[in-house]
Order: sequence, then structure tokens, then C-alpha cells
Amino acid sequence: IGEEAGIFQWGFSFSSCANIAVKNLRFHDYTEDAIGIEGGSRFWLHNNTYDIGVNNWDLSDEKDKSDGDGATDFKNASNLTISYCRYNNTHKSNLIGGSDSNKQWNITLHHNYYNQCSSRLPLLRQANAHIYNNYYYGCSVCQDIRANAFVLSENNYFENCGNTQIVTTTTTYTGTIIKSYNDIYIK
Repeated sequence: IGEEAGIFQWGFSFSSCANIAVKNLRFHDYTEDAIGIEGGSRFWLHNNTYDIGVNNWDLSDEKDKSDGDGATDFKNASNLTISYCRYNNTHKSNLIGGSDSNKQWNITLHHNYYNQCSSRLPLLRQANAHIYNNYYYGCSVCQDIRANAFVLSENNYFENCGNTQIVTTTTTYTGTIIKSYNDIYIK
């Protein structure tokens, strides 16, 4: 409630839900996902701030969750909008598609600010997405598109970023595409 509502050391998980809106919250020190969605339809994440997570008990084989698993992870669902959100130093910011076989559709990311984030801005698999009017500042790996994902990226601003757009195809998934229109790249 109010302008400084926050979620400290935990997050939300939604499974097979519909018509969910999460807005005007600040997430920090989460150990797993700040917001995890698996299955369902019609999700709106709006005007949230995601700071870096903290996980002092990372028991995964990869040992890559010391700063939380992911800010926003989305698997096997449809009709997702992430808008006017801010990601500050997050390691894994937007996973959309938990594996090459998960299917998701109708994804929109717009007017988000990615501030010195490491990866997954988004990492997108088996989905169609419209990514527009986002600002990426000092990020390592921005749009990472794989496994037959289709993206229209337009009017995004990439400043001082490493890998702005990566498209990965394999012998199994040859249809992966980013159409970039009016994106701006500044080093």
C-alpha cells in the first residue's frame, strides 16, 4: 500500500492462473524468483521494481543462484505483458520459456528500464513477442532469442551494452528470428 510497497526476501508463484496483475511493488533479496508464472493466461506485470536477489543457500548444480534465480520467469503460458518495470543489477531478468519444448505466446515487453543487468532481457524460447520502447543501460546480454522464437524489436535503446541481440538456431530450431526496427545502439 502506498508508494513504497515492497516484497522482501520472497516472491510470488502462479500456476495455471488467469487474469493476474502485479503492480506497484518493489522486490529485493528474493531467494528464487521474484515472480514465477507457469501455465495460465493473461498476466500483467506493471510498474514494478526488481532489485538483485540474495540466495546464501544455492544448492543447484550450476551454482548460479547466489543473487536469486530470476526476477520474472514465465513458462507454458500466454498473453503476458511486462510494462514500465525497472530491473536493477538483476542477474537473470526475464526468462520466457523454461526449455526448448515449453510454448508461450503473445508476449509484450514495453517501456521497461534494464539497469546494468547481466542476462535474459529476455531469454525467449518457443514464443512470439513484441519488445518495444525499452531502455537497456550497461547490460551484458540483452535480447537472447532461441528455439523458434519470433520477435519484433522496435524503438529500443541500447546504451553501453555487450551483446544486444543474439539469435541462436540449431538443426532442430531453424526459425528463430528478430526483426529489429528503429532500435538504437550506443557504445
